[in-house]
Amino acid sequence: MKEPIHLRRKMSLERTISMTVILILLAGSEISHIFLVTGNVGTTGRLEERVCIGTNGRMSVPSNRSHHYRNLKDRYTNCTYVEGNLELTWLQDQEVDLSFLQHIREVTGYVLVSHVDVRRIVLPSLQVIRGRTRFRLNVHNDEFALMVTLSRMDNLELPALRDVLAGNVGVYNNYNLCHVKTINWDEIISGVNAKYVYVYNYTQEERECPSCDSACEAGCWGEGPHNCQKFSKINCSPQCHEGRCYGKEPRQCCHLSCAGGCTGPKKSDCLACKKFYDDGECKDECPSLVIYNPNTYLSERNPKGKYAYGATCVKECPEHLLRDAGAGACVRSCPPDKEQSPDGECVPCSGPCSKKCQGPSNSIIHSGNINTFRNCTIIDGSIQILETSFNGFQEVHLNYTFGERFKPMDPSQLEIFSTLKEITGYINVQASHPNFTDLSYFRNLETIGGRDKAEFFSALYIVKTSLRSLNLRSLKRIRSGTVAMLENSELCFAQSVNWRRILSSKAEAQIFNNQTPENCRSNGQVCSSQCSSDGCWGHETKDCLSCAKFKLDDQCIPNCNTEVGIYEDSPGICKHCHEQCLDTCTGKGQGNCSRCKNVKDGPFCVSSCPLSKYNLTGECLKCHPNCVDRCNGPANTISSNGCTSCQQAILDENEQIIQCLGKEEPCPIGYYYESVGPKVTGALLALAGKSVCKKCHPKCKRCSAFGFHTQVCQECSFFRKGEQCEDECPQDFYYIDQAHKECLLCANECRGCTGPTAADCLTCRHYRFYSDLDSENQHNNGSFSCGISCPQEFPHIVEDGLGPYCAHPEPPLSDDKKLEKNSKWIELAIDLGNIGYLVRRTHWDEFKIQFMQFLHNFMTTLGNEDIVRPFFRHFEILDLLNNSQVLNKRNFSNLENNQIDEDPLNLSYELLTTHESETDELNETKIVSMTSNTLILSEDKFPPNTPIVQYKNDSMMEKIDQFKIEPLAHLDLTLVKTDDEFDIFTNLLTSKLRHISELSRQKFLKLQMEINILVNSAELELLD
Repeated sequence: MKEPIHLRRKMSLERTISMTVILILLAGSEISHIFLVTGNVGTTGRLEERVCIGTNGRMSVPSNRSHHYRNLKDRYTNCTYVEGNLELTWLQDQEVDLSFLQHIREVTGYVLVSHVDVRRIVLPSLQVIRGRTRFRLNVHNDEFALMVTLSRMDNLELPALRDVLAGNVGVYNNYNLCHVKTINWDEIISGVNAKYVYVYNYTQEERECPSCDSACEAGCWGEGPHNCQKFSKINCSPQCHEGRCYGKEPRQCCHLSCAGGCTGPKKSDCLACKKFYDDGECKDECPSLVIYNPNTYLSERNPKGKYAYGATCVKECPEHLLRDAGAGACVRSCPPDKEQSPDGECVPCSGPCSKKCQGPSNSIIHSGNINTFRNCTIIDGSIQILETSFNGFQEVHLNYTFGERFKPMDPSQLEIFSTLKEITGYINVQASHPNFTDLSYFRNLETIGGRDKAEFFSALYIVKTSLRSLNLRSLKRIRSGTVAMLENSELCFAQSVNWRRILSSKAEAQIFNNQTPENCRSNGQVCSSQCSSDGCWGHETKDCLSCAKFKLDDQCIPNCNTEVGIYEDSPGICKHCHEQCLDTCTGKGQGNCSRCKNVKDGPFCVSSCPLSKYNLTGECLKCHPNCVDRCNGPANTISSNGCTSCQQAILDENEQIIQCLGKEEPCPIGYYYESVGPKVTGALLALAGKSVCKKCHPKCKRCSAFGFHTQVCQECSFFRKGEQCEDECPQDFYYIDQAHKECLLCANECRGCTGPTAADCLTCRHYRFYSDLDSENQHNNGSFSCGISCPQEFPHIVEDGLGPYCAHPEPPLSDDKKLEKNSKWIELAIDLGNIGYLVRRTHWDEFKIQFMQFLHNFMTTLGNEDIVRPFFRHFEILDLLNNSQVLNKRNFSNLENNQIDEDPLNLSYELLTTHESETDELNETKIVSMTSNTLILSEDKFPPNTPIVQYKNDSMMEKIDQFKIEPLAHLDLTLVKTDDEFDIFTNLLTSKLRHISELSRQKFLKLQMEINILVNSAELELLD
């Protein structure tokens, strides 16, 4: 990937240019090209940036091919930036060297390759074609930023090309060109509605091209891995749909100011800029040359302001260009409403912009030439307005041949001269017309040069006209010559003018035989009373040469009446109050208004508050510094009482804006940075194209993206467990390292722990044992270790409320202890046997397999293999029980004599067996019930055929409760004949099992479920 611009452009044009050399190579009388060489004096002297002026020759054939090649080489050697078009045409020598193109990175116009037969054209550094000017074929309406046509080259290699910002790409009829069809142009073309056009109209088929290198992801520009096409747009996440990316993840989008790709999300990470490059960053516009000062309430020159030069922001324009401060750009010529100042800056014209025109050859104005003086401010020559000007005439040449016939002209057409400020020669007026009564057409004429003169050596000659007044109200000076006004029977005012104020020479004005003063007065053609003794050009107050009392704009007035919105600026001069004042003012400018027409910004009245302020009841108050563009109030957020937008903002967990941040301000702890797309809607619309700080996952204290994996979470809010953050450490498997807030794994033998070893367990998964020989004392003080099995020195397993622990061999049990211990297993064996009793013989084999699995699961739950083994060893007891109806005791004398075997199932059982015919007698035989000391038959407990539960509408729980006859249940299995009864029995059985095994409730419920599954899956049928 290319280096970002802030690394590639180590010295920007405005910041690091210590030496600027402007080289101008002349070809004849035309400038061949201008370029900038920048470097630091006394350092490396390395070429940093060179701007070359492109060409506009299109496909014209050069007269000298060798000279054409040398011009290209001189123009583009070491060039990095082409201002204009790069045109490579008519290079038909296959071996010509084009390596001088290797440094070109950007072209502001189009790139044209036409009639080139060089085997390979290689522009290895070209990244961006801006397409500000585009190429158009005569037979095609499309405009192209890149056009390759009518060439016989094998390859056009542009491996660095990443963006064509405007215009189409066309490849037309190139005989041998390879690989260009493999390029995905959607990756490169960025212009609106721009497209790729490929045309091959030769009869011979296109040549077969070599394949792209195996390292290429897709297309290529030529052979070799260095020619693989690079991607930064079409393979991006949808979140980057308006720009480019530096990876495929949603948060790996380039800034929207980037062109061609980037190395990171910031404006300084761009490979190239879409609009302007400024001091290591891409921007939409260069820093303004004028900035508002909130302290002085005035617009001032911005010390950080820069001019736009091509796609770069510069402090000073190159010397061959002009500065246009209003547009903030370096320009070749000033716009129509500005003119060039002596220091090379375009400044607004004071009135019409200066335009010098040549006067008529014979000085006569007529309908044929009047329009040539449009917008002229200076006429180099003289003007004559004669009778023929209005009446028209036939032109006759000196050889007496007829020229053009000029039509009559109405005096109103003389309005074209309203922009005229100076005539270098003279003005001669000798014409009459009903509509020609004054010279107001020349109302802006200030100077008559008198370089040439009319009769009586006059510069202003008016004789025998229909004029009634002069109305030359702007005339200030006649440099040479005098004034002659004769035989104008209707003309007034001329005699009143103090011509000495206007004439430069001491000659006297010739004013004779015009309208008499008496007739002028009787007709009201006299100067206004507001005029001074210097006279006037007409009867209006604006026609005075000077004012008797006060002057306001171009009119004379009696006083400066502040009630009408004027003030006295200087002696004899009144001026209007500023346009932002309402009615009255006390002085000049918008800071002296009595009241404001719109709003007040500090001491000044303005039309609206500046962008950095908001209007509060007619007064401009400062927005929060973090606001961008405008605000509606002082709040530091985007709201109706705060900013309309800001460079970046903090969002809450619901993605609502809660606070704006400054441009360089980092996201606070607990938030991460993310760019906002340009087409976002809803609450984030005001932040389109900007950035936000989003809240980290609640489990994460510092993060780079949302989530609680350590890949994006640099610090957890609570605890870290492996590669994830957690609210708390799982108690059964981890302990807390408080210093690092980390959940660390307990030893395998532990169930909960305070440290990493088996000696730090809270409880044990299997057995606990004590290191002291007196395990009873150790058991009392709670210090133990855990193990999978008991060590040899503690082989005996003892149960207590905390679970089994390993102890020394116990002394022989007393008879009472043996009886208490074994009676539980006897009862369990009887109950398990009775399950077989409930199963028909036909289902026993199927049931036996499933019950063995159940027995295994249950005894494994007890956690003692020594107990499991004897139950499996005596499983044949249950097999025998399938052929019996009642389990009874016939010979248990050894129990009463305390002669119990260690194996709880190694007892002498005798089964009372019956045959099918004996089924009716079953009701009189009762199950054995057990007390704490003996086993007895319960023949007398219940009358024959009497169920122990009466079934009516009682709930199931009530039925179960009725079975629980103390001290232990007495159950007549022959009465268990319904599904409900069997459910009650299984519940009672599991209750006994729970009591014996001391299971937790969770294991108890699991066991109960296994019994139900066992019964249902075996399709048990109760005895009738």
